[in-house]
Amino acid sequence: MDALPPGVTGAVQGAWDTSGTLIKESVGQPEEASPEEQPEEASAEEERPEDQQEEEAAAAAAYLDELPEPLLLRVLAALPAAELVQACRLVCLRWKELVDGAPLWLLKCQQEGLVPEGGV
Repeated sequence: MDALPPGVTGAVQGAWDTSGTLIKESVGQPEEASPEEQPEEASAEEERPEDQQEEEAAAAAAYLDELPEPLLLRVLAALPAAELVQACRLVCLRWKELVDGAPLWLLKCQQEGLVPEGGV
């Protein structure tokens, strides 16, 4: 914070030069920026048309559908059990079946050392 020259109280805030002369003063509310100076508040998603957003979501979903099951099982096994049950089961039917299936939980148990590798 800028230091005030001797004899000046904190009622006036501003920038002072080395000789104690007020360079810039600010009292009360700051001035509002002109419309040209205000940053745009619209996010990139709001600027895109809705159909483009839907196409991107469909493309992402199609990409997940192409993942091989063993790879998806490894990814899911890295998540905490609570997340698997509370969130991942709700993503889609395929994920629900994977979370409800024995292979995922066997892999999780192997990762935590509860079941030896290759054990059933």
